[in-house]
Amino acid sequence: MKPQWFYHKIVSFILTGIFFLKVSIVLPQASDSTNLKIFLDDFDQSRGCASAVPTNPKRFWLVTGVHAAGYGASLYGLSTIWYANYNQTSFHFFNDMDEWAGMDKLGHFVTSWQVSNFSYKLFAWAHMRNDRAALVGSSVAALYQSTLEFFDGFSDGWGFSWGDVGANFLGCTFAYFRNTGRLKNVQYKYSFHATTYPQYRQELLGKTVPEQMLKDYNGQTYWISLNAPAKWFTEGHNWLCFSFGYSIDGFTGADKNQFDEKYALNPPSFERVGELFFSFDIDFEKMDIQNKFLRTVLKVFNVVKLPFPAIGFATNGRLLLKPFYF
Repeated sequence: MKPQWFYHKIVSFILTGIFFLKVSIVLPQASDSTNLKIFLDDFDQSRGCASAVPTNPKRFWLVTGVHAAGYGASLYGLSTIWYANYNQTSFHFFNDMDEWAGMDKLGHFVTSWQVSNFSYKLFAWAHMRNDRAALVGSSVAALYQSTLEFFDGFSDGWGFSWGDVGANFLGCTFAYFRNTGRLKNVQYKYSFHATTYPQYRQELLGKTVPEQMLKDYNGQTYWISLNAPAKWFTEGHNWLCFSFGYSIDGFTGADKNQFDEKYALNPPSFERVGELFFSFDIDFEKMDIQNKFLRTVLKVFNVVKLPFPAIGFATNGRLLLKPFYF
């Protein structure tokens, strides 16, 4: 998955997510005659309701319709706006397992994880039984991600990648295990800091900070956050997490460094390394926040690793000490 492909995939996910959230918040008020406070309370308590209350038919069909509309609209938009700008070929495969030191595969994994969780929460809000909501949520994410990979197979600039499919499947599977309680103390998150590398390949790594957040793997870090033991906290609210992150540094190309034309005569030399970090994090889902609206807002941002001090090492043996790492 090349960075520009990752960019459009994330954009489509964000736009679809905004559409999901907007319809889910607005329409239930009209169909169920509820106010926003009651809706947020139901959404927040969805995990408990999902296994204790029969499926709500109105909410179920609403969520199903939103999924179908979002799926169809995003794919149509991509086919007419994104794929139309690239040459199409016959279906073919593409082996990108040795590119970007695995960062693109982590991107697929975490994206699939988050899409699965988002879909799960919508079906849980419809009071679908918890194990079914988890299965449907992960299946929806797997279908959507697999459809994008299928489209990739006809694009001249890349192709169908079994590595991407495998990462997508693992992300959906891990999300299923978490949403059924088997990995309830595990979160996968993302963080970003600006780097100097985009100036050397602006089209590939991004011209602006928003683009670089999605294109520049050097500034991205993917984290696994593990909740501290519940016995350390009163009433089991184990919101503190131990986080382990992975990133790369020195990459201006997928499998080798390349530079924009103005650097061709005197290209800089960067050592390409992987970086491993240990840090701390906060799980907002485990915090006892009384205000329901604030609790819901914070949970939306639970996909992002919070800035904390970090310690780590690079694959060349260099010690990494970060007093404030994001």
